Amino acid sequence: MNKQFNIIFIVLVSIMFFSCGTTVKIRIEYPPLVDVRNMETITVIPVEWKDNGRYNYLARDLTRTLTRNVRRSEILRFIEPECLRNIDRASYWEYVDVYLECEILDVTTGQESAERRNKDNEIEKYTIETATVNISYRYISAINNIVLASFHKDVSAGEEKENRGNNNKLLNALLSTALRLAAVQETNELARKAVRDGFFNMDNEINFYTTTERRNILQSTNRDPAFRRAERFVRQKKYNDALIIYRTLYEETGSAVACYNMAILLQVNNQFMDALVLLEDLFRKLNERSIEQPGFLIEEIRRLRLIVYN
Repeated sequence: MNKQFNIIFIVLVSIMFFSCGTTVKIRIEYPPLVDVRNMETITVIPVEWKDNGRYNYLARDLTRTLTRNVRRSEILRFIEPECLRNIDRASYWEYVDVYLECEILDVTTGQESAERRNKDNEIEKYTIETATVNISYRYISAINNIVLASFHKDVSAGEEKENRGNNNKLLNALLSTALRLAAVQETNELARKAVRDGFFNMDNEINFYTTTERRNILQSTNRDPAFRRAERFVRQKKYNDALIIYRTLYEETGSAVACYNMAILLQVNNQFMDALVLLEDLFRKLNERSIEQPGFLIEEIRRLRLIVYN
């Protein structure tokens, strides 16, 4: 028993002396970024219901874009906001569980000069004009009007314009006012295009979402050929075969490297709870021996807790 205990202690210390080996991919489903547990319905408060000052021209387009995104939720049913018109905010909970409010913070424009060769191989200059709309929106719980989450996002649109200079100063002066008005209108249209067509992803906020993440299989300083066989199986994507070897190594020697690699391969098989139990046990053993836990181990436990307990 003492011999086995000493082996575990020595091998646990050896975790500090490893190098990264083969990489594996893990598909992980995460909960929505907004905590909408026990909620069933959602709506978008139309942006045009309030005064947006000089940005009023963007309000309806922004409402349509937000509504289109929110309707894609697979876990919340959309409620038309008209039922909330002229209703006191304190009574929203009678109609909906969550509501989204948005405001337009700013609109900025930019210009960038560029060159290209035309079909006659001549260099022509043109300008790329852009408009960026900065918005802020909040998901609010209707029962208590607590903000569940807030997001700030920029949406942009751009278009190319040919450079057409005019050397007639008098003509330019006469046209300057008209040109300025036309430029303002074009900027407004570009901002509207940004709001209508600019991409900003809201799916992860109110939907479960899946990502593919990479994890490193650790290489042991132990010269046991079993580690090399296991890593060869990993490279061949024979994960179950590798898992059997790592499990045997861990049970027989208490190898921390084998334990960690087991946990990674269990995640490949979507056995996240089993992986978490293994790593928390490894963390406890390191802690009992006053061995500083590697940062990657702490981070992996944190990620697993998020996946398992949400």
